[in-house]
Amino acid sequence: MTSCVYKNVYHFEEDDLMWINVYSVGDTVKLKTTNGYDLLCMTKKEVFDKKSPFIENEGQDVLGDYNAVAYYEGFFIHNSTTHTIWISITKNSHNGIYASFHIGGRYCFAIEEDSRNLNEDGTSIKDTVVLDNKNSKFGNKGPCTDDFEYVKWSKNEGLIEYRLRDGTIYSK
Repeated sequence: MTSCVYKNVYHFEEDDLMWINVYSVGDTVKLKTTNGYDLLCMTKKEVFDKKSPFIENEGQDVLGDYNAVAYYEGFFIHNSTTHTIWISITKNSHNGIYASFHIGGRYCFAIEEDSRNLNEDGTSIKDTVVLDNKNSKFGNKGPCTDDFEYVKWSKNEGLIEYRLRDGTIYSK
């Protein structure tokens, strides 16, 4: 066995982690909507960002890239329907971060490929991103009437706006 090092190591900066630091684990947020109240609950947060990463390996001495990864897990309740929320960020060789979102039945794995969500220089994600039919899709089951038409998520404020397929609207 030998200790191996990574060719490139990418760590989070404090600003990157704001994407998953808006809510604490155990937070329950009551959202006043056009049709009553919805709930947002955060249940888990993990950050994988070793400052000196190395691994034991019988093979090569130098590995590829070490990418820091962090994610949120939680759920959203609307009209007694519970939706999963999962947000992941990865620091990699690109400027800025790679982000993926799973909110209700809506999946978005390449938020940075939508120019609406990029800063003017095109190198990093804006502080507020939009998920809709232009950059995300529904899973195999397809959308249900309680599912999201669009979502706006802010790095600094978390969930700031959404519209559900049943017409319910929330705006912070």
